[in-house]
Parts: sequence; structure tokens; C-alpha cells
Amino acid sequence: MENDFKAYAVLLIPEDKLNSKLLTAKINIYLIHGNQKYLFDIPHCTFYIALALDLQKVETKLQEIANNQLQIPINISDWQTFQEDKLAGGGTTIGIKITPEKPIQILQKKVVDLLNPLRQGHIHPRYKNTILSQPLAESNKIYGYPFVASSDNTPVLLPHISFCSFQNPEHATEFQNSNPIEKYSGNYKFTKLALYQLHEDDKIELIREFELKKD
Repeated sequence: MENDFKAYAVLLIPEDKLNSKLLTAKINIYLIHGNQKYLFDIPHCTFYIALALDLQKVETKLQEIANNQLQIPINISDWQTFQEDKLAGGGTTIGIKITPEKPIQILQKKVVDLLNPLRQGHIHPRYKNTILSQPLAESNKIYGYPFVASSDNTPVLLPHISFCSFQNPEHATEFQNSNPIEKYSGNYKFTKLALYQLHEDDKIELIREFELKKD
């Protein structure tokens, strides 16, 4: 990374009840279809790919947010699918859609507004030369990340938790057909922010978790 900047993934983590269901699904995907991109990542909603020189500053800002943020109630009732997901190498990314969107988008904006200055204008190579639609390109220019908000401040994040990105789209269809959404549907909560280092091979390594406040 340029000038010794390091990349950090800021993630929103669901409660154990949902986490357990999703981890079981990931294990079954591996047993049936083998390794897939992002399959071994912890179940999460990605908030931001931050760039920074000083890890302590990132941790301090995330702790500040967590100290004042209640756990977020969510509902799951549908799939979130990205066909030919070019940011995942062209595979078919299968996930679960998270609603309501607004509380998650509001929290994301708080996180990004605090961390965005730390990147000092740098953009992660994953997003630097990627052709994006207009709202995503605007977000990438402003925040160094395509999935925050367009230039008129309209949120573009589609909150979801991915199982993985399937290399073979037929395997993605097989997974959905054999796993009705009802297996995962219901009411849950996001309970933690988590900070991971993002390595050049796209693997992530846990640095620290930040518990959100209980009601």
C-alpha cells in the first residue's frame, strides 16, 4: 500500500443466533462445492474499507462510535444476489438481504465520516481502477469506497450478509434451491463492530471487536 498505508475492513457482526446458522451454511457449501471466494470470512455486513497509517486512530474512532451506538434490530426475509459480481472476481455472490436499511446506512455514514480523513485521498487498489456506475463512482471518489453515498448524499449501501461468491453460477442456484430463505428469516440484531486487517490476497485478520450497547 502506498506510503505504508494499511487497509482495514470495518464490519458489522450479527448476534450468535444468526451467526451460527450462517456458519453452518458456509460449512455445507464447502463440503458440497469446495472453497469459494469469501467463504471463510466471518458472517458480516461490510461497512468500509479504511486506509490509514495509524491503527490506534482507527481503533479510537470505532470505540467512540460503539460507546454510543445501540445494537441494531434487523429482519431477514429475502435473498440478496449479485450476478457477475466484478468486485468479487466475476462470480455470483449470494447473501441475505437486511432490513430496515436506514439505521444501518446511518451508522455506516458515522463510521465513514470519522475514518475517511485518515486515508488522505488514497483509494484501495480493489476500487482504484474499477469501472463503476455513476452513484458508486461518486461514492468511491468522495469516500474511497463505492458503497457509501452518492454526491447528493443518497445512500448506496445495500445492507446484506454474504455466504460467499460462487465461481460457478449453477452452484449458486443449487445452493438457493436447497436452502429456502425461511431457514434464515426472522428478527435478529447486529451486536458488534469489528475491525479486520485486509491483506493483499483479500484475506482478513481480526484486530478487535467493539460491542454495541444493549437496550
